[in-house]
Amino acid sequence: MNLGVDNLWAYLAACMVLTVAPGPDNILVVSLGLARGRRPAVLAAWGMVSGVLVHTLAVAAGISAVIAASELAFTVIQYAGAAYLIYLAWRIVRERGGGPAAAADHAPVGLWALYRRGFLMNVLNPKVAIFFLAFLPGFAKPDLAMPVWLQMVVLGLVFMAQALVIFTTFALFAGMLGEMIARKPWLQRMFDWLTAGVFVAVAVGLLVGW
Repeated sequence: MNLGVDNLWAYLAACMVLTVAPGPDNILVVSLGLARGRRPAVLAAWGMVSGVLVHTLAVAAGISAVIAASELAFTVIQYAGAAYLIYLAWRIVRERGGGPAAAADHAPVGLWALYRRGFLMNVLNPKVAIFFLAFLPGFAKPDLAMPVWLQMVVLGLVFMAQALVIFTTFALFAGMLGEMIARKPWLQRMFDWLTAGVFVAVAVGLLVGW
């Protein structure tokens, strides 16, 4: 069950650099923290990290390779992910909106709903699936006693662990700022629109290949 200390440390360093580097996931976590506070950001971040497990198992089982090879499967997931992000952008604006039509959305969003949103954002992104398909095998060693598929699962769990720490840290700091912003309704409203804009921008990027 030994991946090799040097190989594992190199992999962990690469994971941390990729997680900290500005990208759709951490930008979304920070934006959500600024607009909604710590709890929504942390739970969404945990949901995103949980989605990594799905992509890891998909790579280990060869499913990601099928998605990468099938233009139809990739496109379907791509459009589903973009549609979900646009839906979330609409919800962010609507939850703060006025009038009877939005009254039902003023109640705090449940813990499970917040977690589920982050999870689906990650799972419904085919680019993440392709990323893990390209990334994980580069650190697997066929000459080890551990099967390659199991090595990929372990590597995926390591990625999840460090992403959990980094994303939670981002979410907590952004959430603290967001709770300060919440004391000024006009500023909070501005960040709601900004966060919705980020979600739409990520959705467009998903569709056009940014």
